Amino acid sequence: MRMAARRMLGEAGPGVLTADLAACNACDTAGAMADRIACPALVLIGGADRMTPPAAGTALAARFAGARTVAVAACGHMAMAEAPRAVHTAIAGFVATLPADGAATTVRETHA
Repeated sequence: MRMAARRMLGEAGPGVLTADLAACNACDTAGAMADRIACPALVLIGGADRMTPPAAGTALAARFAGARTVAVAACGHMAMAEAPRAVHTAIAGFVATLPADGAATTVRETHA
């Protein structure tokens, strides 16, 4: 893990990481939320992510309408801290594919 990620974890208060991991593990609505997204989406997958393994990230990405998936091979769950240049490159490449008029940026709203 990169030094920035270690520093961030070290600066978190007692129990913050445990609470975050518990919340992520308890989340069972990600797929349903992904089904509602009707605009272009970028899904970044850490190739060494043990919290959301690549297969799980790929399965989630498949639920987005027209999602672009980018795998960052040598990072885990904290891609922005572990591989900031690769994340920047992925986001910049994705944004460059979006229409300039913003026509593809709507989100399909559903209300129960």
